[in-house]
Amino acid sequence: MSRSNLSLRSTVEIYFITTSVHNRLKILTHQTNAEIIADSLTFLVNQGSIRIYGYVIMPDHIHLILKSKVSEQIMRRFKSFTARKVIDNCTAKYQYVRLSKMKTSRGGKQCFQLWEKSYHPVAINREAVFDQKLHYIYENPVKSGLVTRAEEYHWSNALMYEKGLRCDRFCRNAFLNPDDFKPGVVT
Repeated sequence: MSRSNLSLRSTVEIYFITTSVHNRLKILTHQTNAEIIADSLTFLVNQGSIRIYGYVIMPDHIHLILKSKVSEQIMRRFKSFTARKVIDNCTAKYQYVRLSKMKTSRGGKQCFQLWEKSYHPVAINREAVFDQKLHYIYENPVKSGLVTRAEEYHWSNALMYEKGLRCDRFCRNAFLNPDDFKPGVVT
């Protein structure tokens, strides 16, 4: 059963995805935790599971524009893996206050939850929608007051786009072509 508000199709499509940290805890402000997210995305790209066109890792959520055949399964694995790593990191660094804010109970058992259960995928099927979502992602750190220009934000690939490069350590062969906007077509 899907935990998202929309059911993701199993065909290859481009999606704008937002997923938030439980209780909007600003746990991704710690560099190690943001690196866990970045490294996990890099792994998925290198594995060939996804192609990332745009991303931003904010203090309490992430935005992605990605292409994948099985986005729902990948998001479930990504969230499970990164949650375990971030929780382990907080435990190792004695960040008990942060951990206490992630506490929840399931079936009467105490546990920790990093991510909200839902995430918000939006299928992108037109270049104009792609451009709008990409602009939204890149301006997020500016609107949040973290930087004055999108290109200054470290946890985003906005600088690469500003320089006319459509690829960074997450994106390999990420140049868009018209076939990217035809559902079911792998490029």
